[in-house]
Amino acid sequence: MLEQGRGVSKDLKEAFEYRKRAADKGNSPSAQYMLAEAFTFGQGVPKDPIKAVEYYKRSAENENAEAQYNYSILLKAGQGVPKDPKKAFEYRKRAADQGYAPAQNACGLEFEEGEVVREDLKKAAEYYKLSADQGYASGQYNYSVMLREGQGVPKDLKKAADYCKLSAEQKYAPAQFGWALMLEKGEVVLQNLSEAAEYYKRSADQGFAPAEYSLGVMYYNGTGVSKDLKKAFEYFQRAAARGDAEAQNRCGVMLKAGEGVPKDLKKAFECFQSSADQEKPYAQHNCALMLEHGQGVPKNLVEALKYYKLSADQGYLPAQNNWALLILEVEGKTKNKEALKYLKRAAGQGDAQAQYNYACRLQQFSKKGTENFEIVLKYYKSSADNGHPKAQFNYAQMLARGEAAPPNPQEALKYYKLSADNGIPEAQYRYAQMINKREEAPKDLEEAFKYYKLSADQEYAPGQFSCGQMLIIGKGVIKDLKEGFKYLKSAADNGIPEAQFRYAQMLNNREGMPINFEEEFKYYQLAANQGDASAQYNCAVMLEYGEGVPKDPQEALKYYQLSADNGNINARIFLHFKNNFMKNDKIDDVIIISFSNDDIGDNGDQKNAARQEGLREPKTENAPLSAESLAKKEVQQAAPLHTLTLTKQDYAEISVGSKSKIEHDKNEKTTVKHLVTLELVQTIFSQGTRKINTFSNKAAQQAFADLGCIVNENQTENSTFLSYDLGEGRIMKFKYHNPHGHGDHNLYKSLKRHMKKFLVSINKTPETLQLK
Repeated sequence: MLEQGRGVSKDLKEAFEYRKRAADKGNSPSAQYMLAEAFTFGQGVPKDPIKAVEYYKRSAENENAEAQYNYSILLKAGQGVPKDPKKAFEYRKRAADQGYAPAQNACGLEFEEGEVVREDLKKAAEYYKLSADQGYASGQYNYSVMLREGQGVPKDLKKAADYCKLSAEQKYAPAQFGWALMLEKGEVVLQNLSEAAEYYKRSADQGFAPAEYSLGVMYYNGTGVSKDLKKAFEYFQRAAARGDAEAQNRCGVMLKAGEGVPKDLKKAFECFQSSADQEKPYAQHNCALMLEHGQGVPKNLVEALKYYKLSADQGYLPAQNNWALLILEVEGKTKNKEALKYLKRAAGQGDAQAQYNYACRLQQFSKKGTENFEIVLKYYKSSADNGHPKAQFNYAQMLARGEAAPPNPQEALKYYKLSADNGIPEAQYRYAQMINKREEAPKDLEEAFKYYKLSADQEYAPGQFSCGQMLIIGKGVIKDLKEGFKYLKSAADNGIPEAQFRYAQMLNNREGMPINFEEEFKYYQLAANQGDASAQYNCAVMLEYGEGVPKDPQEALKYYQLSADNGNINARIFLHFKNNFMKNDKIDDVIIISFSNDDIGDNGDQKNAARQEGLREPKTENAPLSAESLAKKEVQQAAPLHTLTLTKQDYAEISVGSKSKIEHDKNEKTTVKHLVTLELVQTIFSQGTRKINTFSNKAAQQAFADLGCIVNENQTENSTFLSYDLGEGRIMKFKYHNPHGHGDHNLYKSLKRHMKKFLVSINKTPETLQLK
């Protein structure tokens, strides 16, 4: 009464004196306990931990349950008394056996942890229940956990929920968190996200870190509450300050990305490191990423590898991938076996990215045709079937090329499309190529254009070129020169030589664009510098006439030679005229070989486009073709000029051996009586040149005879039979038909056909064959 001031004036000091007399003389356990409390909290007397321990012990020995429990706490912590966990358990068990709920809960914890006494989950559950049934909040929560997990007691989710809710209603923070978790997940109870958020908040407001973290997640995702990144970061930060590793990592993620908080890479790394120090594998991985790329900290590959390895050894799949990839980069092939082991381990977990990485590296370190390539194909397929876009593309590539398995174009087409539809620009281009060229798929120009454009819009240069071509030509799409120019220029600026050549053509006013010689030369030169023979020829013409650049005949000659060396027929013929006809006193006939300017391949495929077309004519007023100009200028007695016109198919024949025919220029009024068959054949097959001043039919036959061909007299009307000595007793025989009395184009066709057949049989090429 004196302590509480009931009926008398409150007097803590006098109350203490009465208790002391009762404790010392009457040996009252209750008085002894209250005296211990007074010394503990300084109630009516100065605080004295030593005397507090003395009175707790005396009360405990007199079987005061509360004193026994409090004394056990002091013994366990070693506060005011030597630390003795075993004796501490004995005292709390005595208190528990007297029905003291906090002690019952504490005994349950001892049996569950098994640090002082042998672990016994059944006894733990029994003690928790005793405490819970007395309404002790901590006991209720702990017993609910045992019921939920089925530890020491049959699993019973409904009872678990009931006990958890009882504890939560007593404002016990862990129970509020547990009840919120049940409401969020809809375990046993109906899911109620807004109520879950409310209970998380009640727990978080008491400083319970897991609840602060969970509430932060709800604000981050906008579940149960309105999305609020700022509040999410605040709750993550509160939990992180209490040492919650999950929250520390989340703070790092948000600081790194600048979500709900200003971006701060240095602080982000510090947060990741705090979480990593608690051995969280994802945080270790995040530290490694920042160290590898020098984000927030100086770049340090050695430290990055250390953190990757720590995370990888805990089975964290992204770390296994990244450690292996980085170790290969840092230490090369010396570590490839160990790296492949980690990649394979990660791939074995079924992760598409891991399977892709393993297949890529195994392919890198393996030879084609080996068993490893079959494994590569297998992992690419697994990754592809798990939806990895790049794996889908690589698998399609291997199927198309027949690597590790027979070629399967139909299956390749399927996976190219999967990859294309997943946004891989190269796959979009390859798929368009296949359906554009009718390779294992019905030709569909509209579909081809669609995928070319998808590729082009991702800045994939080959796709830009093909898209531009189709727009310019109007194949698969309504013709749109302006849009086509845009894509073509992008491809040209991205280094595609065919696009540079085609764009330069348009600047020559071939497509209705304003003439711009300077820009035209620039793009021809870009293509020429990448070895494009036609562009080299056009650069030569522009340098010869000073169009777009200062006139420079010597530089022009260099480009003519480069073009000729790279197989350009016009350049070879130009040099042939220059070297062999300029000094002739008289030339009876001069044949000028000209070429049609047909569009580049109608399918927009720059790799298969005929590359001999589009040869430039000078724009300078009254300027003729370069070869013709040279002939007229240098030959003192002008000879009759005749033209043999070759179409784009002829160039394809010359470059890739496809079947075609040579046509005369139908607009040419002059009758073409003599053709430079011998020079044309010799030039094409790089066999050098022979000066022949007369190109009559008989003279051409004699020229072939001089080279070792037996020219038979006509066996039938308008036909000539020839045989060709291949050496080692082998003879190539052919005939040509000349219904018009010259027929050299038929001779040329026969020569091509038979040469192809016999050269293959003797394992030779036109370049190695010696004419005899």
